[in-house]
Amino acid sequence: MIKAYLCVNQFNDLAHIFTKPELHLRLRDTAKSCRTYQQLDEKVVELSFDLTKEQVLEYPRDKRFEDLEPGFYKHEHGGFYTFRGDPVLVKEIRTVAKSNIDDPTIPRLTMVAVVDNKDLLKSEYWWNSAEITTLVDRYKPKFMCKGYLHSIVGDDKVRIDYVPVSINEGVLTRVVKDLVEGLAKVGDQLEEVFMDHGTNQEVSILDI
Repeated sequence: MIKAYLCVNQFNDLAHIFTKPELHLRLRDTAKSCRTYQQLDEKVVELSFDLTKEQVLEYPRDKRFEDLEPGFYKHEHGGFYTFRGDPVLVKEIRTVAKSNIDDPTIPRLTMVAVVDNKDLLKSEYWWNSAEITTLVDRYKPKFMCKGYLHSIVGDDKVRIDYVPVSINEGVLTRVVKDLVEGLAKVGDQLEEVFMDHGTNQEVSILDI
């Protein structure tokens, strides 16, 4: 068995994975590396493939995904797998890390919103619908934040957690510095862009 890992929405039980004629998956090789990129409302699942190590192929750098032959591919720089193939090769799916949506240390603004079409909440992928996405955006606070669906409340409401996004001051300072230095270089180069044919000399954009 080959084991690989995937971050998926906490409400996604991946039952649909066995209903598709062909799977297209980008996976990680360890649960730890997967958790590094895990979103607040995502869980990490382990997929066990009915394959041996000898059946794992090197990912061809000169091919697009659309041109790949069905198979289980390992990327040259490590950490990633790409699978294109029959869903029957997935023999087991299990959750190895729950979502962090209930982490009490994470600050949040919580609200409960009414869903206009309550029958939508009975559908398998309600959390991925355009109506729910619009609902999350509709009540989004003015401060920088990300909205996460926490749970269904009753039969016609959803709980939404809005988590503030903070600014990394060190990175911001570096980006602004690079931007200013870049603009200064562009300004110097602009003086070489225009030619005054009256004097046959280069002229600054500020003088035009």
